[in-house]
Amino acid sequence: MKSALDDALANYKDDRLVAQAYNSGLAALRVNYADRPDLLSAKEKAYKSDFYKTQTLRRADDDANAAAAYYQQHKAQIAGSEHQAIEKLIEKSKQFQAELPSKMLEKQVKAADMQVKISQYENQRDFDKETAGMDDSGKLRYLRKNEGQYSGDWFKAKQKALLSAKGTTAETRAETAQEILLDITMLDKNNEVDYLNGAQKVLTKIENEYAEGRLSPTDRKTLTAQVYREQSKQVDHLKTNEDDAAWWRLGDFTYKDANEYIEENSSSPGNNSKLLLDYFRKINDGGKYDNKQKKAILQGLVSQGNNKELAVPSFDSIEAAKAAFEAGKIKKGDRVYINGIRGTI
Repeated sequence: MKSALDDALANYKDDRLVAQAYNSGLAALRVNYADRPDLLSAKEKAYKSDFYKTQTLRRADDDANAAAAYYQQHKAQIAGSEHQAIEKLIEKSKQFQAELPSKMLEKQVKAADMQVKISQYENQRDFDKETAGMDDSGKLRYLRKNEGQYSGDWFKAKQKALLSAKGTTAETRAETAQEILLDITMLDKNNEVDYLNGAQKVLTKIENEYAEGRLSPTDRKTLTAQVYREQSKQVDHLKTNEDDAAWWRLGDFTYKDANEYIEENSSSPGNNSKLLLDYFRKINDGGKYDNKQKKAILQGLVSQGNNKELAVPSFDSIEAAKAAFEAGKIKKGDRVYINGIRGTI
């Protein structure tokens, strides 16, 4: 009979096996007391009471509401002296199970809070180690350069603290953005040479102000894009510039000459405007260059660009490029040619 109770408890979720265990125990009881009919009735009553009591208590551990329904169904077969204790235990289980989700959530929140604190501590420890000896400007530059190493909330809080220490506020940042916008407005759009020289200074100023924290990321992006848009137009004008071909400088190597050389010798037509801009910046870096030196500078830039293009992997199909990627021969961010069309993985 004990075996029947144990089997029923082990399989309490399966009604068929529970019924089978119940019937098995009851049959064994009747066999054992076949010659004692005077005791059989009491033994059967006690067996049924124990059976349904243990089933109710086991079910209450998992689902108190289901246990309560089961108890009501078999209450009449459980000894009356057991009722109060069973009902009390069911109510206790109901209360515990009702509170369990909130307790588990509270525990999870505490664990998450602890993890955040640990992460913040590690961020601060690593940051202090790497920036020892730096001033606030240096720390700010390091922080931005390594943003990916730190959690988002800690990064924002640290950046705000460093900016505050430098006396930088939203108002001072807005003033810096307005000042640079005025610089852009003052550039001479009617003279591509003056514009491109001035634009380079403005771009440098944007990066310097951003590095010092005096310019927000959004303003940096907006102002830089504004310069680049006009710069692209000015480079197109530069391609036809022959100001250096005045009669008293006859034979000089003009920007138009430079553009023609690029178009004839560059293996990457899509990169021609950038090559001309790089050439412009190089010969306007404060040095003095004669025609021979200008040509040599341009030849070097074109040659360097061509060599880079030769190093770009070329594939006949997307499938071939995919196979090379999966084999580790190329990686995300690499430039490639697929069917003669250049792209980025």
